[in-house]
Amino acid sequence: MSNVRDNQDSKPAVRFKGFSDAWEQRKLSDISKIFIGLVTTMTTNYTIKGTLLIRNSDIKDGRFEFSKTPIYLNEEFARKNRTRKLLENDVVTVHTGDIGTSAVVGPHEVGAIGFATINTRPVSQLLDSKFLSLFLNTVQHKQWALRMSTGDGRNNYNLRDFTRLVLFVPSITEQIHISKLLTLLNETIALHQRKVENLQKLKKSLLQQMFVSGNDQVPKIRFKGFADAWEKRKLGDLFHKVNERNNGQFDNTRWISVARMYFQEPDKVTSNNIDTRTFVMRKGDIAFEGHPNKEFMFGRFVENDIGDGVVSELFPIYRHSGKYNLNYWKYAVKLEWIWKYIFAKSITSSGNSSNKLDTRHFERQSIRTPTMDEQKKIGNFFASLDNLIAVNQRKVENLQKLKKSLLRLMFI
Repeated sequence: MSNVRDNQDSKPAVRFKGFSDAWEQRKLSDISKIFIGLVTTMTTNYTIKGTLLIRNSDIKDGRFEFSKTPIYLNEEFARKNRTRKLLENDVVTVHTGDIGTSAVVGPHEVGAIGFATINTRPVSQLLDSKFLSLFLNTVQHKQWALRMSTGDGRNNYNLRDFTRLVLFVPSITEQIHISKLLTLLNETIALHQRKVENLQKLKKSLLQQMFVSGNDQVPKIRFKGFADAWEKRKLGDLFHKVNERNNGQFDNTRWISVARMYFQEPDKVTSNNIDTRTFVMRKGDIAFEGHPNKEFMFGRFVENDIGDGVVSELFPIYRHSGKYNLNYWKYAVKLEWIWKYIFAKSITSSGNSSNKLDTRHFERQSIRTPTMDEQKKIGNFFASLDNLIAVNQRKVENLQKLKKSLLRLMFI
């Protein structure tokens, strides 16, 4: 089967005003030149400067993303393969991996060579490069590509199948209208995504500078009006372990997923002993989640900021012994660069992939804490920053939904 969508109307559901003609069904190879990237072994020709090499993993939806250290080919090898060099507005498509995903060659990628990529050079009077790239990134094309794919473990988009691809195309004027709108939408999504990423970087930096660790007595950055050293406190004075059993207080609607801190959907709660094999976790309590990973060497604490509920008895629960600010401790208990030294002296291996916390050793460790007023300032600041990040992340998600809908409605 060579068509992506069979027996479909030849007009899209959504169009720009002034366009009403039916779209024409064309074979891609009739309106473009299609060629494969280099498939030979070339590692001996890698260099730190020369001709850029585009790998399948560098191709994302409508853009290229290269690592901090892109791969280049030495110029002599590149000259021998100059017929494979990419021109501006060529469309580069993933051949192995996330097949079908495509991006248009811009000024930065001109002259690059693709490594086992599928490359398309449209006839500019008949096919707009951005329009083609947008089509290739649609769900309908990718689903068709997957059906045609081969491979064991990794999908491969055969060049033979790609050259058989048939698509519906409007006039070049309508193509450009569509590509301009969706390109603008892509740029808006990228703008908000960069804003989210920058806010996350800012948050990470401020967390490192607004909390105290090691032998320091004050943070590097403070709010105006605070100058006193943070007080060094034993964790045993700040927290105490609790083993509060459920005893029927809470049903499966209050089952807390500790790792991500949310109430699990009742039909997904698998425990048959919710009344007896669980601990009550009150709002403000912290639970030790002892699974080490790249981010947390020994495991981590998670604070309950969602409300009273129950957790598996596998998670030890600690409760504040005095006054505290919930927002402050929500961030304070997650700081790996502080807690890893405390955990190193207070955990024991359980014999599997999870660590156990020795309460006696844990309570002997110390941590520096600010006054309640400063806790409140810090906690509220980071809560507001998180809200700002969430607002922008929702914008990204809503724009992505809009894009997905428009791709479905503006293409055939």
